[in-house]
Amino acid sequence: MLRQMAPETGDLLTVSDLTVSYAGAHAPAVRDVSFQIRDGERVGVVGESGSGKTTLALAVSDLLPRAAAIRRGSVTLQGTDCSTLTPRALRGIRGSVIGRVPQDPLAGLNPVLTVRTQLRDAIRAHRSLPKGAERQEIVDVLQAVAIPDIDAKLRLYPHELSGGMRQRVLIAMALVNHPALLVADEPTTALDATIQAQILSIIRRASLDRNMALVLVSHNINVVASVCDRIIVMYRGEIVEDAPSDTIYRTPLHPYTKVLIEASKSQPLDHGEIDIDGDAPSAGCQYRPLCPHPMPQCDREHPLLDDIGSGRSVRCFAVTAVPTRAHEEGRPSSATQGTSTTEWAGSTSDRPPHGDLRGGQGRPTSAQLGPVLVAEGLVKLYKSRGRSKRQVLRAVDGVSLECWSGGTIGIVGESGCGKTTLGRIISGLIEPTSGKVSIAPGGQGAPDPLGPRRGTVQMVFQDPSESLDPHIRIAESIKEPILKGHESSLPNRVNAALSAVGLDPKLGGQLPHQLSGGQQQRACIARAIIAKPSVVVLDEAVSSLDAILRNEILRLLIQLQRESNLSYVFISHDMTAVLAVSDRVVVMYLGRIVESVGREALKRDGFVHPYSVLLESAQPRPGSAGDLPELLVRTNVELPALAVRGAGCRFSNRCPLADDRCRTEEPELSQYSSDHVAACYHAGELRQHAS
Repeated sequence: MLRQMAPETGDLLTVSDLTVSYAGAHAPAVRDVSFQIRDGERVGVVGESGSGKTTLALAVSDLLPRAAAIRRGSVTLQGTDCSTLTPRALRGIRGSVIGRVPQDPLAGLNPVLTVRTQLRDAIRAHRSLPKGAERQEIVDVLQAVAIPDIDAKLRLYPHELSGGMRQRVLIAMALVNHPALLVADEPTTALDATIQAQILSIIRRASLDRNMALVLVSHNINVVASVCDRIIVMYRGEIVEDAPSDTIYRTPLHPYTKVLIEASKSQPLDHGEIDIDGDAPSAGCQYRPLCPHPMPQCDREHPLLDDIGSGRSVRCFAVTAVPTRAHEEGRPSSATQGTSTTEWAGSTSDRPPHGDLRGGQGRPTSAQLGPVLVAEGLVKLYKSRGRSKRQVLRAVDGVSLECWSGGTIGIVGESGCGKTTLGRIISGLIEPTSGKVSIAPGGQGAPDPLGPRRGTVQMVFQDPSESLDPHIRIAESIKEPILKGHESSLPNRVNAALSAVGLDPKLGGQLPHQLSGGQQQRACIARAIIAKPSVVVLDEAVSSLDAILRNEILRLLIQLQRESNLSYVFISHDMTAVLAVSDRVVVMYLGRIVESVGREALKRDGFVHPYSVLLESAQPRPGSAGDLPELLVRTNVELPALAVRGAGCRFSNRCPLADDRCRTEEPELSQYSSDHVAACYHAGELRQHAS
């Protein structure tokens, strides 16, 4: 229940004591949630998976699934209680008063209808316009979401668009009827950093230009802090903190909010693994088992959400019992003093990489250890038929790299840069058109070219739910890599692998759907390490996880690496995660390596290739107000197709420093400094643009 907060008049949306339960669930998904949103206000709802934020967004949009029901409370929109409206009236509200952007654009778009048809149908569901006015509405909304070449895009089907373009079309459909409120549920989770930054900027600009309120749901507190005026933090279905964005990020009060902020920086945390799917305490504060400084009443009393002034509310006895002057004045409290929330900019040589989870430990320096993985001149060509002629796609184009025993090489780049194809070549899932991959198990001796790599190289994929057979129990999936020749020791090895990744061996008897997302990914890691490989390729292995689960998996990977001397090829579009675990960072663009830098050199030099600087500047920045970094504004164009690349530098059409030489001669990797190479004629000239 909300205490000491009187509803304001003139609110666009008022949620009062809302409780939502799912059939068969042991606890409500949303419990006693109350808040108000004014016209034009941008509110972020943040929390880890299972916190109830998506259920809250569905309840606000009146789109709860059949298994869910509002048990008590109300949602009032523009002064009308939505529970009193007929289904027809509610359909009229959805799309006109409330626009919604779901997480998956493929699920939100009709695959058999063109963009023009879907936008036209969205208009006709609520309005009747002359054809000329209807077309102008479509053009205007596509311009508002920064879609280029509108006439061509209108004729395309969803599968013919890139992920970023599909998300822009989905936003356009939500905006085309000028709603008063936009509900965006994880609209950028599956997108790489540059596209994410562009989408967030589009959403914020639309809110400002149209005086449209926004509810932005995300598990990334940096995302909501960069766009929203206010942040609501949810834990186990309850609001635990509600405050202005700049205040909550600078001086978080609830211990769970502090955990989310620290997790967003990929820094090691001492709160322990959070099992949000487990049973809540039968009495007292729900966060009590994880709280670092519980008070006596936390065991027996459930804290209320108290208004402590200055637009802040918090559910915590430690805060509300003795309000401090620091809280009232918005100064950092003692718990956060001396802790900077500013990420490392990469161009400042006296700062460590942000969120270094390795504790300063780089790759082994023992003379007995050498490269465990050597890739030389890898090329992968794909032939595809375009609309006019047959095309050759150079997915990987002349890539060479090596990874040392017990070390981690991070590969980062936008979608379509070739990093996943490279990972599949290294793991032996696909064969290169030319070039070779060699392995020296344990880093001993000279690397030998590989035939079958099942025992020496294993792979962990992005989506654990799709990596595990839904009809096979976890233990059966884990033992697949060692089925031949280890029959007698299989049960013991499976149990050891489960224990190594922090899972109870009893979970081996469960089916995948009975495990949480974090447990599923741990099971996938157990399957990868059971064969005792020399190299593990991790392809976006933490990209779909919330910040807390991501950190738990990253810490687990580092622990396993130190215990078993594993070598990792860590592939991600998340620069923060790559910097947190890697000994060397390799940046790929359109099939080629454009920069490769060791850990110490990165501390010293920062990134020097303009594309690398672009990737870093695109990371969500609290306090940026959703504005695109200057470099990203200047490079905000579509990624060129691999098959239609022109002469010269591959980045020249996006680079603000490109000159005639860049457009006609392709630069090769050259030495910038010790342990640092880049393929750029202007290496280092854009470091001042990092932010």
